[in-house]
Amino acid sequence: MADWNISAEQRVNFGEALHSAMELRRVSQTALKEHLGTSQSVISQWRYGKFACPPAAVFEIEDFLDLPAGWLSQHLGYTRLESVSRTPTVEEAIGQDPDLSELDKRAVLALLEQLRSYQAAVREAQEAATPRRAPAKKAAPKKAPAKKAAARTRKLSRVAE
Repeated sequence: MADWNISAEQRVNFGEALHSAMELRRVSQTALKEHLGTSQSVISQWRYGKFACPPAAVFEIEDFLDLPAGWLSQHLGYTRLESVSRTPTVEEAIGQDPDLSELDKRAVLALLEQLRSYQAAVREAQEAATPRRAPAKKAAPKKAPAKKAAARTRKLSRVAE
């Protein structure tokens, strides 16, 4: 296997991040290997830092686990071309924070997920509590200006008589 100049520390950090992401998304090693079309042994070697995961596989894993771009690839120094010039998501910022351990990152992400679920429940409750208005009745059509003028003229001619 190619090593892409990846250090043992980078491989271990990637493996820990991969393990955390799989736990967070509740994806088994078997499901991941089936999606990637590889063996369970290869997935295990990536998770334990024995070998570096190829860039294309890392990006595919990020997509499959619905992770922000860079969540896993940053550990190996890989960058997707389309992610170079955009603002990072909250998840990416948490994943890239050097002051947070993998355990801290998982905890913060779990809290974020709970917050988003709570916000969605509040929105649904508000929508359910908001009374639905009946459609507004259509106003009677206005008389055409010519008809108004003619009616005014008749009225004035009656007054003049």
